[in-house]
Amino acid sequence: MKVKPLVVAAVTLLIIGVGIIVIKLPSAVRAPTWYEQPEMAWDLTNSKPWEVREEKTGPVLSIRGTGHRAEGKRVVTLGRGSLTQSLVVHFPFGEYEKASQPCVLVPSGGGNLITGTVPTANREIMKPYLSKGFVVISYELCGAIDPRDARDSEKLSSAYRSFVTVKAGLVNSKNALEYAAQHIEIVDPQKIFVAGYSSGGTQALLFAAHEKRLAGCVAYCPDTGLTDFDAGKLKRLNFLSGIEAFVTKAAPLTHVENIQCPVMIYAVQDDEIVSFADVMVFFRKLEETNKDAMLRWSEYGGHGVPYRKTGRPQGAQWMERIAARDSQ
Repeated sequence: MKVKPLVVAAVTLLIIGVGIIVIKLPSAVRAPTWYEQPEMAWDLTNSKPWEVREEKTGPVLSIRGTGHRAEGKRVVTLGRGSLTQSLVVHFPFGEYEKASQPCVLVPSGGGNLITGTVPTANREIMKPYLSKGFVVISYELCGAIDPRDARDSEKLSSAYRSFVTVKAGLVNSKNALEYAAQHIEIVDPQKIFVAGYSSGGTQALLFAAHEKRLAGCVAYCPDTGLTDFDAGKLKRLNFLSGIEAFVTKAAPLTHVENIQCPVMIYAVQDDEIVSFADVMVFFRKLEETNKDAMLRWSEYGGHGVPYRKTGRPQGAQWMERIAARDSQ
């Protein structure tokens, strides 16, 4: 069938016209630069360590000889301006020399990915790491909110603003690393890892993309693409300034090419919270640029039980092996 020249001209004009309209759209409706350049990361170079405002030592768990650290737990409050951050430091049993022990930073899980979380003081949870000689630092991500208040738009907005201020928790993660390196004598600064579960796993991957000093990263059941924030959910949250751009920039998938340290990801196929398929997409993308990435998984058990019984012990073993390998 022949197409009349007049029709072609009209269609061409229409296409050109649409192109002109797109070009002339105001910049306010265009996607932010990190949509167009996914490799663009948050700049943490000007993020200086927060001051130590308070340190409290927990009960003595081991007194043997003249070890640098004998206490079991230390609770630390950091601050800058009106913002504060809590750290809970768990020490392994025994005597240790200066800069002799590995350390794992543990961002708390259980968050909604747009607000913060509180640190855990439960030493039992940290046993797989402590038993292998790791100093463990569980730390707060600013902007924590009681789940019961998440439906209150004012409280949610306030928590969200705090979380945005600390760059989706990255400032808090850097604070934890700096505290470990500068204030805990037995920590070897070359052997600091990050390991998190669920939203904490998301933070672990995000931090690994922004911090080159990490010895390794373990992410258990992480949300890698924040795909739960679909159009409908984002519309309901449109009272949060910049929410659509924020969740894209806060997704580890946006920065996957920047993750260069050794990585272990643990996932569960029947996870009812995090999509196993999304984790696989992330891991395949990670493999393209990171040759020291490992994926382990369980078939059944859901979001929590396999992580506690299988994932966490495997993560501790993996970090122990990486720390020993890097010492050779």
